[in-house]
Amino acid sequence: MSLEITGSQDYLEKHRALTVSFMRENGEEFTGYIGMDIDTYLNLSGMESDRTWGTGVEIMCLATLLKTVIFIYFYTVVGGSRQWIPYKPYFASSSTDGNAMSQVVFLSNMCAHYERVVRVKQSPCQKSGLGSTN
Repeated sequence: MSLEITGSQDYLEKHRALTVSFMRENGEEFTGYIGMDIDTYLNLSGMESDRTWGTGVEIMCLATLLKTVIFIYFYTVVGGSRQWIPYKPYFASSSTDGNAMSQVVFLSNMCAHYERVVRVKQSPCQKSGLGSTN
């Protein structure tokens, strides 16, 4: 996410710390989504440590912190389905001065790191007006 937000991976540790801090500060709100208290989750996940890969939990927390929708293009190994998964802000947050980001974030996860999506092709049905764009 550091690359997507700032254009550089140089801020990765700061973004991780900000995300973990936001999760701790709002632990009661996230407990229902995560299914356990936030301290237990953070201890089990190791999210405070470098080289720990963020999951959907952290992406949803970032969506909430940034007040924006984050879409992940996901490939499932079993069944081979590909789909966009939206992570919407879980609750209204006051952490970013009340303004929502004006852009949506698009990332892909194709069995590797999350990577920016820079171009999405339209399907032939969408180009002809036959497909839904929702």
